Amino acid sequence: MAELEALDDNVFFSVLRTKYSDLWAAAARDSMMVVVPQSCSLDTDMPSRADMKTHIICASGDRLGEFTTLNGKILTIVGNTINVKKGFEEPISVTVLSSQEVACDEDPDGRSVGLLFTNRPLEGGIDAPGGVDYMHRQDVRRFVAMLRSFTETQVVFREIDHFVESVRMTAEAGQLRSG
Repeated sequence: MAELEALDDNVFFSVLRTKYSDLWAAAARDSMMVVVPQSCSLDTDMPSRADMKTHIICASGDRLGEFTTLNGKILTIVGNTINVKKGFEEPISVTVLSSQEVACDEDPDGRSVGLLFTNRPLEGGIDAPGGVDYMHRQDVRRFVAMLRSFTETQVVFREIDHFVESVRMTAEAGQLRSG
């Protein structure tokens, strides 16, 4: 299971609830859902009103699994995958990492809003892994290569390489014991 950031720490959700509280209240009033991308996938610390409207969705009623954003864009949800369609900058697939219902304090009737936590925004941003179980061997190699490129980490990686070689030699000599 992926380790997700705490809801209170999510930049997108925080900005929606504070700066765009009218959109948050409308989502509750109209029984909409909000797609909440991970903070590390955002390309800004202050998502715009248009960004928020792109991430507030309601069932379109036309087709099962089809949704419309507040600004008229179309997407589909199949299983844990969101596929953006009409009106989006580029065709991408977004992974739903988890979902949650959150009470909307601004709603006089006490309604809640369904949240879909995703690995990336529906537009812009980057495709951030939702945890180690979403990372492939090639992803790990790229991260390690990037970290090795910094002079500050060369000493650490040299020590890791030395340790790994030591373990390998011990294993080859048959001297590893379990327990």
